[in-house]
Amino acid sequence: MSQYKIMLKALQEGKTLTRSICTFKYKIFESPARITEMRKAGIDVKTKMVSVINANGKRVRVANWTLEAKAVA
Repeated sequence: MSQYKIMLKALQEGKTLTRSICTFKYKIFESPARITEMRKAGIDVKTKMVSVINANGKRVRVANWTLEAKAVA
């Protein structure tokens, strides 16, 4: 399965992805590029910037990616 499909499946299952999750869990090293590909394909990936403490004890901001839940009528 391609990196794109792995990430898309995770997002469709309601998971939140970050660059580090993609790297360590799925072995996808250029996850921002896959998100860009999804957006170009018309997939509405939402980005929320959150503040975390990194391994060096510094506060940094990282992107959390999710899919907007579709309302069922």
